Amino acid sequence: MVCCGGGGVMRDSDDYIVFCLACLVGCSAAGGVRAAGRKRTHTEDWKGGGTRAKRQKASPPPPPPPPSPPPKSKTYQPTLTRSPTPPLTNQPTTKNKQINQKISFTEDVGARYEALGWHVLRVADGNTDYASLRQALADAKAVADKPTLIVVTTLIGYGSPNRADTHDVHGAPLGAEETAATRANLKWEFGEFEVPAEVYTTMRDSAVSRGAALEADWSAQMAAYKGKYPKEAGEFAQLTSGALPEGWEKALPTYAPEDKGLATRQYSQIMLNALAPVLPGLMGGSADLAPSNLTLMKISGDFQKGSYAERNVRFGVREHAMGAICNGMALHNTGLVPYCATFFIFTDYMRSAMRMSALSQAGVIYVMTHDSIGLGEDGPTHQPVEHLASFRAMPDMLMYRPAAGNETAAAYAVAVASRKRPTTIALSRQAMPNLPGCTVEGAKKGELFLFVSFGCDFRGGTAGEERGSCFVAAPPSRSLSLFPSAAARRLFRRLFPDPIVSSHLFSSLPLTSKQQQQNHTNTKHHKQKGGYIIRCDCKQGKPDVILIGTGSELELAAAAADVLAAAGMRPRVVSMPCWEMFEEQGQAYKDSVLPPSITARVGVEAGTSFGWAKYLGFGGAFVGIDSFGASAPANVLYKEFGITVDAVVAAAKAVTGKK
Repeated sequence: MVCCGGGGVMRDSDDYIVFCLACLVGCSAAGGVRAAGRKRTHTEDWKGGGTRAKRQKASPPPPPPPPSPPPKSKTYQPTLTRSPTPPLTNQPTTKNKQINQKISFTEDVGARYEALGWHVLRVADGNTDYASLRQALADAKAVADKPTLIVVTTLIGYGSPNRADTHDVHGAPLGAEETAATRANLKWEFGEFEVPAEVYTTMRDSAVSRGAALEADWSAQMAAYKGKYPKEAGEFAQLTSGALPEGWEKALPTYAPEDKGLATRQYSQIMLNALAPVLPGLMGGSADLAPSNLTLMKISGDFQKGSYAERNVRFGVREHAMGAICNGMALHNTGLVPYCATFFIFTDYMRSAMRMSALSQAGVIYVMTHDSIGLGEDGPTHQPVEHLASFRAMPDMLMYRPAAGNETAAAYAVAVASRKRPTTIALSRQAMPNLPGCTVEGAKKGELFLFVSFGCDFRGGTAGEERGSCFVAAPPSRSLSLFPSAAARRLFRRLFPDPIVSSHLFSSLPLTSKQQQQNHTNTKHHKQKGGYIIRCDCKQGKPDVILIGTGSELELAAAAADVLAAAGMRPRVVSMPCWEMFEEQGQAYKDSVLPPSITARVGVEAGTSFGWAKYLGFGGAFVGIDSFGASAPANVLYKEFGITVDAVVAAAKAVTGKK
């Protein structure tokens, strides 16, 4: 059988989803076979005692039917006699070159799947016994109450006189001479890329007519369904169209600085449950860690046999298969928006499936909690250090690490909208504040809309929610096109001569109202950016130093800016929740956030420094961790590994040469 390359999902000609057997049993692309019974420890899950199964009883499945004896596998013996490959005079010896599975792999995979309750069929000769292959496929389709595994025995390199049954045929082309010998041996008289006319005729006469009949039957059933269930039919049509429901993004909540800070995994739970009612295609779950990942949708039960309308999937402790299943859900193109979750560290078990998401343009949402040493006492086996850097290095993967509520909302907004690109969202266990200047637009689009009460309406429209109050919308660009009034533009230029800097001054002023902030977060005028300025203490001139943070460490950068500002320095604080989105912006925007002339930069992140040189350069400094973690409370670990406000302040003074 041919391995899919680690993604776990392939398609056959009839559009049936086929799971790659090699990946399900743990192929080399998936990192080998993982030992069964791997033990996990996470303190919060075990506080109540008992087993995890007892604690995860969100909606128990119906009682199983009485056990039945495992089915006997059926073996199709060859109905055609395979002609032996005639030897050639120059045939080399194949001693020590043959692929001997009796040495390398002795497991009876079919028997294992029989024990799991699968329907197992075997075809003894997959090279020439086409009748048995067709019969096995027909028998598999006739079994509707369980999955079928067809074990097909083939000879690698069949037909090649000198390469068949050797490893040579696996990793290298045959070459011109051996290709000619193989053609002669198989009596193949057609040229390269030439398809025999008989094949075209067979496909036209059978597949086309059969497809037309199936299409007509489907259309008739759909018309009857629409007449009987118009609401459900409309929802189905919307799902299968591939378009997201209109206005879905408005369901995402927003937060003000005075709102209580939570862990971003808690904000993630809020986002999932806010989106669940407006996105009927949202479906997913966790690898046996739902109470920790917080990924259950409260409006739905568990997807189980007999309860196919439910949307919470219990994947079990099988991360690679979980990612492969989500790939299949995304690539089936029926409008599903799949998500899956585990601890960020356990992406090591599913990395090949995640890579296949990126390679296959499958818009899977990977919800990865416990994103750093901040998870605490579980220790270095559970504390990701190099993982952020590794996924930032993966092509076509969006790697989000949000800070607090608004950036988590932005991460979900981008992830749901990205149906052709997967998104990994790394989420914290520890709480963090909703910092002033952290906005949905900033994290998602990189442009700030900040509000201040002036007692008049600069936009020339209606006043704000409170009588006499209004707001000024000031994106970090040199364009004042958002101010339609010439008088407003003149006043704004007089008050703030440098819009790039002055737009961020508003972040320290009070918002006019919670409703105005919510209106502001729903604005959709600007492109997605991925990195933005949340603070700049420089009323005149350039900043002395730029502090760049992500996730839970953005709070440290903001607190360090307070200390530096009190000492007379001019710090700028930049949030960089998604490097990939930032890198896709034009050079002008990137330079406005990180001016090339400002080389004094400090990055702070509870992860490895690998990759940060791109933004910090030779004149910058990094506050993070380039070693494995340890088992201790989060606050102790941050102090012991030097990821503190004092460390950021000291680094900022070092790169600027100030004491």
